[in-house]
Amino acid sequence: MCIYQLFLLLFFIDNIFIDNINVIAISIVVNVDCIIWKIKMNKSNGGEVKKVLIIDDEPEIREIIEDIVSEMGYFCIMADSLITSIGIFECNKIDIAFFDVSLNADHASELGVANGIDLLMYVRKKNFSGKAICVSGFANILENDPNLKKFDVVIQKPFKEDDIIRSLIM
Repeated sequence: MCIYQLFLLLFFIDNIFIDNINVIAISIVVNVDCIIWKIKMNKSNGGEVKKVLIIDDEPEIREIIEDIVSEMGYFCIMADSLITSIGIFECNKIDIAFFDVSLNADHASELGVANGIDLLMYVRKKNFSGKAICVSGFANILENDPNLKKFDVVIQKPFKEDDIIRSLIM
């Protein structure tokens, strides 16, 4: 519970308004039992910043997507496991989420969540109504899986920067 409380505290940061400053950039890395969250915030547009959750067990993929997405002015949160992702969804209103469908089952399997597709179905039942973007090296193999159609956008790895940008504005 204390991890979730810390995470909630960090999210109140985006409600701070500072006069005469157009950009607030905050990078926070929290390492607790394999939980890695990196948060960047950009308020240069002066409006509501959308929260984007990037779920992938490969740190390089998370970082690449985070760089592209944060440059577009989104508030980025990164998760490396299914169970971490569930905790983030439960504590926050996420507007857009990037799901790696081939995540390995962890303690989330006790909730019936064994991969990224199960995670999407689980969070849709709970509270997630935002855009779901699938990022997978197996998207071409899974293209006949009816569950893949539950994603708003499907991106095949390796991807290009334009694929990520298009997925956000579609």
